[in-house]
Amino acid sequence: MNLYKAYSLIPSSRLTGDHEEDDIRIEWIVYFRDEPLPVHKILADYPQALEMHEEQSAPQYLRWIQSRVNNLLQEEEKEELERYLTEKYGMPVYFEKMILPIDVKKLPWFRERYINSMVMLHERGDPFILNTCVVGMVSPFKNLNAVNTVTEFLQEIDRQNEV
Repeated sequence: MNLYKAYSLIPSSRLTGDHEEDDIRIEWIVYFRDEPLPVHKILADYPQALEMHEEQSAPQYLRWIQSRVNNLLQEEEKEELERYLTEKYGMPVYFEKMILPIDVKKLPWFRERYINSMVMLHERGDPFILNTCVVGMVSPFKNLNAVNTVTEFLQEIDRQNEV
């Protein structure tokens, strides 16, 4: 099984306002998965995570780990995302292949409260259909209004650039 982290960078040349020197990083994650990935086969520290969960020292830890493992893209999801972003938006996407078993410290990590935008990939009437629900998590320090799709996201960046 091959698993990946994925991200795109919106070049700073499209930005205005605070933090112009930084590109906007969008972390692409699988948001909902019909079948969870087998975390016990993927995670190196699974016995310790299970022990923490069972001892109640961190009762939500195992669920958090499962959700972060599920955020990773499988090979076919990676190929689909790359094709979607390059063909539809001309947007590059970068991938980091995860070495199995995965150290828990290398899982995708973000706190939902630190994310100010979640970019949905397919819109109504979109001819591209992804087989998995992939979304982009955008860091909050970029002063973006709430956006829902990649199209709205790019339009908002360009709108701010016109001011």
